[in-house]
Amino acid sequence: MPPKRGDGKLYITFISMGQGDCTIVSLPNGKTMMIDCGTSRWDTDFNTGVNRNQTKDEQTQQIAQLRQGVINVIYEPRFLDGYDTLDALVLTHPDKDHCNELASILKPGIAIKSLYHSTNIGKYTHGAADWWLHHKANVTNEYAVIVNQNAKTINGVDIPEVRDDDNNTINRRSKDAATKGFVKILEGTKGAGKPCHVYILASNVQKYDNVNDQDTRVFNRGSVVTLIVYGSQKFMICGDATTNTEKFILAQYNADVNRIVNLEVVQVGHHGSQTSSSHSTSNDPEISAISFVDKVNPRIAIISAATDSGGSLKLPRYETIEKYLTCARLNALNHNISCWWYVPPTYGVVNSKRTKLTDGYPELGQKNINKHIISTGDEGAIDIVREDANV
Repeated sequence: MPPKRGDGKLYITFISMGQGDCTIVSLPNGKTMMIDCGTSRWDTDFNTGVNRNQTKDEQTQQIAQLRQGVINVIYEPRFLDGYDTLDALVLTHPDKDHCNELASILKPGIAIKSLYHSTNIGKYTHGAADWWLHHKANVTNEYAVIVNQNAKTINGVDIPEVRDDDNNTINRRSKDAATKGFVKILEGTKGAGKPCHVYILASNVQKYDNVNDQDTRVFNRGSVVTLIVYGSQKFMICGDATTNTEKFILAQYNADVNRIVNLEVVQVGHHGSQTSSSHSTSNDPEISAISFVDKVNPRIAIISAATDSGGSLKLPRYETIEKYLTCARLNALNHNISCWWYVPPTYGVVNSKRTKLTDGYPELGQKNINKHIISTGDEGAIDIVREDANV
């Protein structure tokens, strides 16, 4: 029998979108959640990643096949097959590669019980996401979430605190010691099984004066960060969160008790770019002081990125992967990962003067690593399955 939604297991699948994000979740009690649904790879006007030696019709067919692969995963029995309802849709931020495929992947008329987003939903214009959500999907509740240095609000109203033993815990900040301050958005516990809840940790984070994100944009810094807690294990989905977001999360939740440490799974922020994943070895003392990677210390790190993502950032970066290689809790896994790394300039002596001989440049290739850091570009859809016995 294929795995089925509501069978008491937690299913998380990080779907291969090329350069983009889409995560589909089924909680032990059968409730479903999607976080983002976008790509910068399947646009018919800019077919980066599609075989350019093909004809236009062949490219269109290939793009259709890629989309159908995503649809096949989302409509498996463990997710939306026979249900066609998302109990929660979280849109981390309005970038194209996080929201532009909603209309292409989800069926018209799908019920979305709760829509959570950063910033103004009107800014989610790529793929007509905003229009589709309000004209083709059936959205029951919509929530603009701010969880940052200055405010904790939903739709402009302060989010109250409540203990988890209170029946009215959705869209409340937890007062329980282990999850204090987390904003609970979904209850996933099945019967007498181990507790399973979904929380928002951050959204619309503001820039700290002394934290340089290296060309990051306000939308990335403001990404919604989602945390699934099942038993003793925690699973973090970061969107395009940057070092500023990381500083806020650690300052907010690790001040008195370390709530964000030793996670089971971390989706590496911003597709493995150098604007995320602050580490104690950073040359910048302000970034080094954050030490996000050192603290979250996951067993598994997952990167949502294509194998050859170009652009100015060149994703994923080996310099970022190296930071996670220092995590003592990472599971062992001997494999190759596709990534970019910086080749420094070379220098020599010309006419008795030190002279640059070649410029530095980013290089694309594969690196062999021995830890459980994997990319959707290499692996395709990545499945995480947990049940009461192993959490």
